[in-house]
Amino acid sequence: MTLAYVLLQSSYWMSFCVCVCFAVIYLQGIGFSNTKLGILSALGNLIGMILGPYLAGLTDKDERWLALKLMPYMLVLQTLSCAALLAVMKDQTLSFIFYVLYMSFCVSFNTLVLKIYSDISYAQMKTDYSLARGLGSLSFVIISAVLGVLIEKTSVRAVPVAGLILCVYQYIAYRITKKQMPEVRYAASEKQSVSMGEFIRENGSFFLMLCGTALLFFSHNNITGFLINVVRNAGGDAGTAGFLNSFMAVMELPFMFFYTKFFGRMDQKKILAASFLFFSIKELCFALAGSLRGLYLSFLFQGPSFALYSAAIVPYVEMTVGHQDSGKAQSLAYTMTTLGSVLSSVFAGRLYDLLSVSSTLWISFVVSLFGTLIAVLAMKGKKRWTKN
Repeated sequence: MTLAYVLLQSSYWMSFCVCVCFAVIYLQGIGFSNTKLGILSALGNLIGMILGPYLAGLTDKDERWLALKLMPYMLVLQTLSCAALLAVMKDQTLSFIFYVLYMSFCVSFNTLVLKIYSDISYAQMKTDYSLARGLGSLSFVIISAVLGVLIEKTSVRAVPVAGLILCVYQYIAYRITKKQMPEVRYAASEKQSVSMGEFIRENGSFFLMLCGTALLFFSHNNITGFLINVVRNAGGDAGTAGFLNSFMAVMELPFMFFYTKFFGRMDQKKILAASFLFFSIKELCFALAGSLRGLYLSFLFQGPSFALYSAAIVPYVEMTVGHQDSGKAQSLAYTMTTLGSVLSSVFAGRLYDLLSVSSTLWISFVVSLFGTLIAVLAMKGKKRWTKN
């Protein structure tokens, strides 16, 4: 199933790149202010955060709503909202509404992609998650470079056009996966799935760990989401920021491609704890960096922090949470990283406006340190969950 899952990951992260990472370029191109951009991004991510766990609850609770059965409906909604953007480009109000919908459907779709991995494992079929996730990141880099050139040569209209093409790619990936994957049937003796509220109450340590990751991703996005501010403070420009983005992505790839080979048999809890620590080390390096060379050196820790976490969290959840609740657990893990992004969108810009870049980076380090402590201590709260 690895090839099919690679296609799912690749198509999703390309779509995510177009929808989320090119939102600023597209919306500024049709006349949106930075204030409207911030509100739109926060709304799109928040709706996606609500919709994702709701879909996860459906996939855990009822065989009629398995992830593979929900995917085509979500793709139709994503396609319609993206197509509508092309039709209403001159109307800012309608563009605002349809882009919020486009973003929310795109962000929440990852819940289904992650649930597919759980279903593949449950069906006792093998797939290399870290390899698939790594190729997803590589696809992200490729579409980012290609779309940037296309926009320069054409117009921002290339963004929704690319979004539509990638919806087709996602559908092809879905069809290939569906063809290869057997029907998932829950065992009669298996414990029934609980509600999201009950799941959080029963697994308080896990939820607390995810709260720590939200703080880590708040600090992480304070840098990656506002990189141009950090680069200009160190004497660089937009071109330098582009090179740093590419360098950051390259640092991630080895950890994702070779995770299974080098870390797959190790204790996943220890791997996650190490990634949490490296998040804070990376934030400290950025706070100390006063030159462009320092920024490049700081991004050397992108691999053992972000990439290691991304490669470890999904297998960790799959190994420790029963399949009946795996959708909720995977969705919560992804949702809390999205929450970190939303908090960064709301507060980081204000921090950069009110304080110096250096002060903002030191605040990010302190928040990251708290996140690391919370996440690591929470993981010690309960050694291991047993499957039911």
